[in-house]
Amino acid sequence: LALGSGAALSLASTGSSVTAAPQDESEAAATRFLYVAGNLSNAGQLKLGGIGDVVRRFVFEVGGDVVLSGASKTAVYAARGVGDVATPAQLYAKRTDFKIGGGLILSDTAILYPVCDPLTGTAVFLDAASASVASGASVNANGLG
Repeated sequence: LALGSGAALSLASTGSSVTAAPQDESEAAATRFLYVAGNLSNAGQLKLGGIGDVVRRFVFEVGGDVVLSGASKTAVYAARGVGDVATPAQLYAKRTDFKIGGGLILSDTAILYPVCDPLTGTAVFLDAASASVASGASVNANGLG
C-alpha cells in the first residue's frame, strides 16, 4: 500500500470518517482488523482508526516494512474499548495494536502520531521487528492522550 506526497487516506473501523461521532456501546463489534500483506509506505497524510469508535480492540498489521517519508503525517487512533478500563491491565487488554512484521522506518521529517482515546486512555501499542527514526523525523504523542 503506497500513499504519495500530497495524497490523503483515512481508514476508519466502521467505514465512517475518523472524525465521526462516537458510536453507542451497544453497536460495538468484536476486534476489528486491517491487514496489509506487503509493505506500507506513506509520503502523504494517513489516518488509521476512528476517534471515539467503540469497539473491543483495533489491530493494524503490516507484514513487511512501514516506511514514512517526506513530510508525511501518520496518525493511529486507539479504540475506545468496551467495558471497564479502570485498571492498567484492562487498559492494556483494550489497546490498539500496530504490528509491523518488518521495520518501522521514519525518514526526512515524517511524523507518526499514536493517539490515545481521550475518554478512556486506551493506547496504541507499536510492535515492530526493528525501528529507525531519522534525525528530522519523530514519533509524537505530545498532548494526544
